[in-house]
Amino acid sequence: MNKNQNIALNIPAVMAGVMLSLFLSALDYSIVSTAMPTIVAGLKGMSHYSLPFTSYLLFSTIIIPVAGKLSDIYGRRRVVLTGIILFLVFSLLCGLSSDMASLIIFRGFQGACGGVVASSAFIITSELFPPDQRGRYIGILASMHGLASILGPVAGGVITDYLSWRWIFFINLPVGFVSFIILWRHLPVLKHEGSPGRLDYKGVVLFLASLFPLLFCFAEGGRLFRWSSPLLILLIAVALLFLILFVRAEKRSESPLLPAGMLSEKVFRKSLFSAAMAYVVLFGLIIYVPYLLQVVLKRGASFTGMVSWRYHRRFPAFKI
Repeated sequence: MNKNQNIALNIPAVMAGVMLSLFLSALDYSIVSTAMPTIVAGLKGMSHYSLPFTSYLLFSTIIIPVAGKLSDIYGRRRVVLTGIILFLVFSLLCGLSSDMASLIIFRGFQGACGGVVASSAFIITSELFPPDQRGRYIGILASMHGLASILGPVAGGVITDYLSWRWIFFINLPVGFVSFIILWRHLPVLKHEGSPGRLDYKGVVLFLASLFPLLFCFAEGGRLFRWSSPLLILLIAVALLFLILFVRAEKRSESPLLPAGMLSEKVFRKSLFSAAMAYVVLFGLIIYVPYLLQVVLKRGASFTGMVSWRYHRRFPAFKI
């Protein structure tokens, strides 16, 4: 960020908009999980219970590096505003879904937009503040995950029981609109002066071709396909082949999607592994505890939300 931007920048307003946008993205994990048993029962898709979660997480995961690269090229402002608008569009479409197939598809695209918004929030915060202040403000920003994990289950249960599960998605519209207006009015471009002006399309294609089937196999292996299924083994082999090609292409690229030297850093590798294991536990609880309480034990969505709320209060280390 250059000096003239720093003088005119309204830091409180920008931080409020960024925090609200991250809260919007984080809320969609916890608020939907409480309502999902009711949703799949209403759409008659209980056999596909996990697929709306899988599609959301799958698309949000693979889009994050691409979104970061796009923000380097086109600027943080354009990318985050586009992400918010598309997130709201697909939230509306999710709420209007008439069958499981459309819900799964729209949740996937909503997840991609949520990944754009979440990654942009941390990128913008890192751009706004120097290294000696950055950790404090990123901590403030990350508190939105904790707030969403507490409010989401309770709000999801109450809305599902007393309104309709469709309002789980419609509630995103006013929150996202406020965030969009704040950032549209106060957020500058925030583009690196030395950023390359083109996207590594080859790297993007290879990245998607490697990560998408690999994550899909781990998410649905043992359920849609047996672990010994020839199709599952073939998908994993293809994913690993494309992953090798991706790493080789990034080493030769002038504008790599991911710097090849990052994985050589021990701290970075350990952080990735720790975060991955934490999210394995976290999302397993988020997805299947509501199923246990509502489908197996026949309790209401509001009761499920209160159980999740009490869990997050007792074990704050596992908040999203």
